[in-house]
Amino acid sequence: MLCLKPTQASPLTVHIAKNGGLDDTDQKILSKLQLWLRAVSQTQRPPPTQTDRLWIGEDGLLEYARERVWYHITQINQLSGEVAALAAHAGIYSSLVNQLQCLCGRATDDSTLQCLNGIIDKAYELRCVWSELDPVKHRKALRHIGMIGRLRAAYLCFKPVACKLEGVSTIELRSLNYHQCTIIKAKVFQRYLEKVGGEPQLPASLLKAKGVPKYTRSWRPHIHAEMQLLVSLASKPEQQRRIHRYIGLSKKPCFMCYQILLSYNMPSQRQRCK
Repeated sequence: MLCLKPTQASPLTVHIAKNGGLDDTDQKILSKLQLWLRAVSQTQRPPPTQTDRLWIGEDGLLEYARERVWYHITQINQLSGEVAALAAHAGIYSSLVNQLQCLCGRATDDSTLQCLNGIIDKAYELRCVWSELDPVKHRKALRHIGMIGRLRAAYLCFKPVACKLEGVSTIELRSLNYHQCTIIKAKVFQRYLEKVGGEPQLPASLLKAKGVPKYTRSWRPHIHAEMQLLVSLASKPEQQRRIHRYIGLSKKPCFMCYQILLSYNMPSQRQRCK
């Protein structure tokens, strides 16, 4: 996500990108979110969560994230022993952990939105449980609980943004879709990197990964979301005066994207130092 500040000629604009590109479902939820943000900004009256169609409607955020939420539910069910141990050491949060485990155990891949909403409610209430526990000992269970609750946290952030951020009443959410199917000769690409920037310093963990063969043969990669945003920004220099100097990511960038982002930022950092 890349945000462009509003001007007299242009509204507040947010560019959205996704690894592999956005599909029709993504476009639909973006359109719905844009209308919701504008309406709440103009009325200053965010709807109650339990009746908000953006959250719990047939084509709302819950339905949109169903597959991802179900994955973390199945992981919690598989980690029943660790979750039980988590409940035993969770202090004031023990009953919430037990309730969440029971709800996950009764859930199915076609559970109703109300059922999923109940699970997300409990996971969100457990967002502070980290402070009571050893995060290393219960790492897997805490991670999956946190990932379920994160959807509610993101949704709740939309409300103050819509009510307080300048320019949201005319906000535009724009999706980026660049050509994704590109066959790259990995060896040729590596020789090019060595020519322009020296031998690439790949981390040891990457060299041990199961996917190492794809770095030595041809493969068909996706263009990562960060790079789509940078390409869009570089192709429209007039937008560079409007950008906030950060990119919002849903997860950490890969090694290569991280290195490119560092290099891309260096000129502006030197300029500010001067």
